[in-house]
Amino acid sequence: PGLDAWGAGQRMREMIPAIRGLWDGDYGHAGEFWQFPPTTSSPKPMQKPYPPIWVAARDPNSHDFAVAN
Repeated sequence: PGLDAWGAGQRMREMIPAIRGLWDGDYGHAGEFWQFPPTTSSPKPMQKPYPPIWVAARDPNSHDFAVAN
């Protein structure tokens, strides 16, 4: 609630690469929507290189992003 589909999609497009960065190790992020200092996730995922990330996609741009990422 409170976000239109475009704004929510932009936040998701910024966050998915950040999640992968956290899984890789120390990662800081200074994006348009999300900012945090270098940190990491714990425990690390067991799947290599990463566990699958599922994306809810309703339009062609979201489908393209999901396939590419």
